[in-house]
Amino acid sequence: MGLKAFVVPVEVCRQIELELAASKAEVEKLKTEYWFMEEAMSKEIATLKEQRDEVIEIADVLRSGGSRACRELHHSKRDRHEYGESCPVEERIEKAESELDQLKATMNHDKK
Repeated sequence: MGLKAFVVPVEVCRQIELELAASKAEVEKLKTEYWFMEEAMSKEIATLKEQRDEVIEIADVLRSGGSRACRELHHSKRDRHEYGESCPVEERIEKAESELDQLKATMNHDKK
């Protein structure tokens, strides 16, 4: 009992080798594109984190100065209200401060 030999036409072998080479070239191209995309995304993330930190720093500075009493805040026409009613300007400031606190808590949690 001997081994049987299979004959594959030369044209088929050449075609398979061409397809393999094309596939390898495509894989290398995709690896390069992925690397560049990953690097660009990392830079963008770093930039966004820096901007976020700057915004929080500015918000902290704004938060630390001045009165937040209704009588001392500017009211546009849409924000004017009667004495004893809740002040829309104060409410927006309180909401912004709460959101800032939440963002800071999230950032501190992420840094752990």
